[in-house]
Amino acid sequence: GQLSEGVLACIIVVSFFIVVALMVAAYVAYRKWLEHRYRTLFVQRLARERGGHFLGQAMKEISAQDMAVAFNAVDRLQKGYITQGELTDYMNGGETLTLNHNTTIGEEAIPTADLARLWDAMDVNGTGDVSFLEFCMFLADSHREHAEIRHDTLAIMEKHHLEEEKKRLLMEQRPTEHEQ
Repeated sequence: GQLSEGVLACIIVVSFFIVVALMVAAYVAYRKWLEHRYRTLFVQRLARERGGHFLGQAMKEISAQDMAVAFNAVDRLQKGYITQGELTDYMNGGETLTLNHNTTIGEEAIPTADLARLWDAMDVNGTGDVSFLEFCMFLADSHREHAEIRHDTLAIMEKHHLEEEKKRLLMEQRPTEHEQ
């Protein structure tokens, strides 16, 4: 048996739509991964600057005053809004250094495209600056990234604390000169 032209055409059309649907699903997954990446980069930078104060509590427990302090860390000129240049400078630790379309933060290179996506996610209304409200909305939407970084940081701190405690106990168990 041969397939009729109609059945063959139907198979081709269905196959085409399946391929397109798979491509769209892959693109959506990729965009979600990118969004997670630049949110993580921002929250990591904020955590480095604000330290335990920022990571010591869940995102929903962070006060408006703490959010204002974080906002002002980026809005270095205290204008009441953040510019794209200020965000780039903040992500670079105060210095803009771009090499091969990558901006460096600490030892990690941030692709310029990621900085642009970060900006687009923060500048919700597209005005070219980020208000305090937009900043708070962005951070609220970054609760997953904050929780992951908080968990990882607390695990590292606990491991470090346990290692220090183990060293202390070992030192206590060593015989002193008087006991020998």
